[in-house]
Amino acid sequence: MANKRKALTPSPSPKPGRGGQEVPKAERSRLIKVIHTAQRELKLGEADYRATLEGVTGKRSCSDMDAAELMKVVERMRELGFKPKGGKTRKGKLSPKTRGTAASEDQRSKIRALWIECYNLGVVKNRYEQGLNKFVRRMTAVDQVDWLVRAEDCNKVIEALKAMKKRGEDDAGGEA
Repeated sequence: MANKRKALTPSPSPKPGRGGQEVPKAERSRLIKVIHTAQRELKLGEADYRATLEGVTGKRSCSDMDAAELMKVVERMRELGFKPKGGKTRKGKLSPKTRGTAASEDQRSKIRALWIECYNLGVVKNRYEQGLNKFVRRMTAVDQVDWLVRAEDCNKVIEALKAMKKRGEDDAGGEA
């Protein structure tokens, strides 16, 4: 019944932040996510979590708090030992697991160059990316060249293309 009542009430305007300014909904959502992450990482039970919220702001729910109160809760979570990770990883940075084995853009460029050379030698009939992607899929079970992230897979494709190119050069040399 409470859910029905909540759905019928109009949604409140954005909560005011510091200095009475309205804070974007996305910022409030981000702060709430940080608080929930802190709750999980600090292994706070529901009762401890609610007691912490109430102790800091006098409110038992993040949805009832404004941005300034949410910031106070985040600060309290830090005092309890929570260390925010600093957001999502930036594009281009690799996790430690893949750091030494990641394929580079240079390897993918070399794959494309070898593919075109094989086409020019007549070894490959389809010079377009679609044909190259089919070849890569057969070699590595990865659907597209751009999705090759392991250096091992790139090297496998490069070596196969080099062998195809050599055969094409040998065939062209034998005919002349």
